[in-house]
Amino acid sequence: MFLLGFAWYRFGQKLLARGNRDENDELTKGFVGPVGFLVAGAIACYLLVATLRALIRGEVPCLGKGCSA
Repeated sequence: MFLLGFAWYRFGQKLLARGNRDENDELTKGFVGPVGFLVAGAIACYLLVATLRALIRGEVPCLGKGCSA
């Protein structure tokens, strides 16, 4: 997940460095736009709520290396 996040960050930085115009001086469209941002936010919120609910209910019996096998 860290590598995916880093790759996404680098891709975004390249888009920001390029600016709003391409080599032919024409306007470029955004990669995802506001709809994609809302969808990504909704998915992230759902995953966060599902994870917290599972932790609160005790459905996750063990986390990390501190578990005894």
